[in-house]
Amino acid sequence: MNATWRLLTLLSALFSAESRCSPTSYYKNCWIRRFPGIYIDVEESLRRGAQLLKFYQEETALKCSRTCCLTRNFSCNLAIFHFDATQESVNCFHLHCPSLESCILSHRSNVVLYNITKGVDPDLLVFGKYFNTNVRVLPHHYSRSNASDPLPPDKRHFIHPRPRPVPPAPSPKPISTETTQQRSHRHLREKRLTLQPERDLQTPQPG
Repeated sequence: MNATWRLLTLLSALFSAESRCSPTSYYKNCWIRRFPGIYIDVEESLRRGAQLLKFYQEETALKCSRTCCLTRNFSCNLAIFHFDATQESVNCFHLHCPSLESCILSHRSNVVLYNITKGVDPDLLVFGKYFNTNVRVLPHHYSRSNASDPLPPDKRHFIHPRPRPVPPAPSPKPISTETTQQRSHRHLREKRLTLQPERDLQTPQPG
């Protein structure tokens, strides 16, 4: 696998112009990257340790690359398709390059090279990591469209000071039900009690 990624890095470095326009697709647990105009010298690569797994006639370049993806244990990591081959000739080659030095690259027209690497379905990736299905997100808290947008000021969570306790309201004074007449009688009684000691002081004592 490391050799495959190093080979992909070399392809990107040597042919940067083609790499920018080369699309990458996903198929059956494989990432398939297309490099038009890039060819591998099969005979020289076999001398350097590469393995020719299969060569046959295929209908399209897409089928040639996808068949490479379906090999057991991902043994096929490179597929070459020739567009100008005759109807009876071989036009699809599947190879395994174990190291960076085992595959000899060159330019050739009417040829497309596919680099196949094992991968994970992009729908199961979240920021480069596997998505844990046990994690539940409430839909009304987050949405795919505005998950990264800042919340408006009225929805941000701030720590506010606790409100001061409100003192209990004073109990209302009892409302007097005393009538005006009763109040007058009460004042008269109080006045009599006040005058009674003065009368006692003015009364002469018997000799």
